[in-house]
Amino acid sequence: NENNHLKIIKLVISDFKSFKGCHEIPLCMNYNAIMGATGSGKSNILDALQFVLGANSNSLRSEKLNSLINSNVFKSN
Repeated sequence: NENNHLKIIKLVISDFKSFKGCHEIPLCMNYNAIMGATGSGKSNILDALQFVLGANSNSLRSEKLNSLINSNVFKSN
């Protein structure tokens, strides 16, 4: 029964890796593509999804959990 499946409709990323501030990324029902220039944070979107699903920091290309927080959060304005 299709009604019993988990469906993720959007990602809300807040100060995660290269994403400073809060960003909402809507997800389509059948197909999604993440495209962008080198260094634009494409893989960090997938890391954010893995993080909320319970992946540890080593599988997210990070040695420490606190390195997953955007470094600009710790700088004063």
